[in-house]
This record gives sequence, structure tokens and C-alpha cells, in this order.
Amino acid sequence: MGLVVNRPADAGRAFADAWNRHDMADFASLFCEDANFVNVVGMWWKNRSEIEAAHRATHETMFRDSRLEGVVS
Repeated sequence: MGLVVNRPADAGRAFADAWNRHDMADFASLFCEDANFVNVVGMWWKNRSEIEAAHRATHETMFRDSRLEGVVS
């Protein structure tokens, strides 16, 4: 289904919400189909499907208990 973000200010909240629910389909829906994503260690994914698959794998293992919090301003 995917998330709908109507205002730029809502993008960060939607990102964190999908992350915290470990819903990588919703997480990936925040990116356009041909998005690029480079993580903190330099791994590079070149489309929405790759972004979802990579994040799904980590959220099923090492990030399964992770929480993302921050201030959106």
C-alpha cells in the first residue's frame, strides 16, 4: 500500500514510524522507484526494491529491536 506524505515536514516522521514498526514495505514506499540509498558504511542500493530488501534483511536480524527517534524541525 505505502505511505502518503503530503507535507515535507511529515517525511521524517513517516520514515521513523515505518522504521520503528519494522515495516520495510512502508519504509521503501517513501522513496521513488529509482531512488539511490547509501548507508553509513557505504553500501549502495539503486532502486526502491533494493532499498526494501536490504532494510528488510537487517530489520529481521540486527535491527529487529531498534528504534529511531529524533526531532523534526
